[in-house]
Amino acid sequence: MTMDGAVVLVLLAATGSLVAHLGLAVFNDGVRATARIAVATHEGRKATAKQAARLAGPSVFGFGAVMSVLSGLLNPFLLLLPTDAIGLRSTRRWLAVVLGACWGAAAVAAVLGLHRALESVDHSPMPYLSTLADALVLMLPFFPALAAAEQLGRLRGAAVLGVVVAATVVVARTGGTGAWMWLPLILGVGLYLVLLVPTFRLAHREQGPRAGASPFAELQAANSARLRRALPLLMVLGALTGAACHLQVYGGSEVSLFLLADGDVGGAAMLDGFRALGYLPLIVMVAMASGTYGAAGLTLVYPVGYLSPNLATAAVLGALVIALEVCLLRRANDVAIRYPCIRTTTDHLRNALYTTLELGLSGGCLLIAAQSLGAVGFALVGGLFMANEALGRPVIRMAAAPSALLITVVLLNLIPPEAFVSMLERS
Repeated sequence: MTMDGAVVLVLLAATGSLVAHLGLAVFNDGVRATARIAVATHEGRKATAKQAARLAGPSVFGFGAVMSVLSGLLNPFLLLLPTDAIGLRSTRRWLAVVLGACWGAAAVAAVLGLHRALESVDHSPMPYLSTLADALVLMLPFFPALAAAEQLGRLRGAAVLGVVVAATVVVARTGGTGAWMWLPLILGVGLYLVLLVPTFRLAHREQGPRAGASPFAELQAANSARLRRALPLLMVLGALTGAACHLQVYGGSEVSLFLLADGDVGGAAMLDGFRALGYLPLIVMVAMASGTYGAAGLTLVYPVGYLSPNLATAAVLGALVIALEVCLLRRANDVAIRYPCIRTTTDHLRNALYTTLELGLSGGCLLIAAQSLGAVGFALVGGLFMANEALGRPVIRMAAAPSALLITVVLLNLIPPEAFVSMLERS
């Protein structure tokens, strides 16, 4: 990580803390609905900050930290979830900025130190991270089939699955690389969209009432105006996010980190683009109801930052994307209210994508364990993953396999695999 990248991350953490202090934007979905009201009183700040810290704890240390240590890149779960609590709890703006910057610096130093230590150990999994990236890329095309099966029925889901499987086999047999790797995903998403046409036609005939007729129209108008007044500060946040993504020191999701670490910028942009579609109506409607925006906006700034040609362009486009989002929030909210099928579709997309990436991440970690640690490492990672399932998932499934991989690396460097083999032979 370069000095420029570290500075941008520290500034991003400081700005994230400031906007949370002002109740303008937070990353934590659990406090977004109440952040604006909470900042009005000292007691409200204290209670909401405590809630934010309680909700963020498992995601920060059991999820964000694990992904960042493995990939060497920061993510919003590690960087911005704590700044929500810091900003809400701070009693002064300058204090929110200083404490946010301190957290950013500490997070960067800790991730870099632990990642380098992981690279230097025996049986390090770092040389095999490309295996994890490949597993994610190969699993991604299957999420339209799952979404189609859940939303449109098993028959249509099977049709999408058949197209994806056939395209994947063709690409594999012909040795396709580069852009050809994305052919199964393009065909799967294309067929899913075609199958959705009758659903959207029916929804168009049965559309809901216009948002102007809603009893909450005045509240939504006031919240929209509030966010527009705060646009300069939100644009700074967008510019820093775009710059950090362009420098490839910051990934927008827990999975795109590994694609960025492997140099697959296009894959990371496509993945975070699909994630943005899944969360878009949810973020829009919560923002209009609460007057508090997401710390990454609609998350479209992530792929824009990845694909920008240079740092200045990434910063400018990041700011413009946030500005455009805020200006169109009210119209987007109107569309989401009038067409419930859009919300239903994005819900299915989001759930299918999450399930698919869970499997890709878990399978990729098992492959890395087999390559770097052998059969014993594979067995330990698989055993720890199953133990987590049996115990009711104290670690969320998305982070279970990466956490198991880290634990296994530590164990096998303290106790070499030969010792485990000899123990098995004696038994």
